[in-house]
Amino acid sequence: MWLNPHRDQVLQMAGYPATHVLAEPALRYAETAIEAYTGCVWGSTRTETIIIRLTSLAMTLLLPPDTQSVNTINGYPMPTGTNWVLTKDGLYRLEGGALVHWQPGHYAVELVRGRTQIPFAVLKAASLLANAYLNLSDAQRSQFEQASRGDISYRMRFSQLIAPEAETWLGVYRNAVGGALV
Repeated sequence: MWLNPHRDQVLQMAGYPATHVLAEPALRYAETAIEAYTGCVWGSTRTETIIIRLTSLAMTLLLPPDTQSVNTINGYPMPTGTNWVLTKDGLYRLEGGALVHWQPGHYAVELVRGRTQIPFAVLKAASLLANAYLNLSDAQRSQFEQASRGDISYRMRFSQLIAPEAETWLGVYRNAVGGALV
C-alpha cells in the first residue's frame, strides 16, 4: 500500500487514530478510489505500453499526467535528428529545431509512468475519502467489496468519489487521456 508511509498523517487529517480497527480497509479504499479517479500510478514507477489513436494531425501526443519518460514509439527509440519534448501537455516532436505534427494513426508508446512522491493534495484527498469510508455504516461500506446475490454480482464503481471535495483536490492529477487511448 502506497499510503502506508503516510498512514498517521492521513488518518489524523481524517480525524481518526492510526490504531482504528478499520484504518487498513479505509486506506485501501482511499488508494483504490484515488487510482481509479486519477488514472495515475502512485507510490512507484512502472514501464508500460499504451496505444494512442490520432484521427487528425496533432501538435502533441496526449500522455497520462504521471508520465516520466518515453522509451519508444511504435517499437523504435527516438530517431537521430529528432527530439521528443515531454511536457505536462503531452509529447512534442522537434526535427531540426522545428515543431513537427504527429500524423493520424496508431502509436504504441512505451513509457515510464508513476509518482513516487505523494503530493499533499493527494494525501488530503485520501484523508477525506478515509473519513467518508469510516463514517459509513457496515451495510454502506459493503458496497465497496465484491458482492453477489444469486445470479447478480456487483462492485461499487469509483468514477465518482464518495467525498466530492476529494475530486477538487485530485482534479489536477486526473488522467484526461482516457478518450484518446485505444
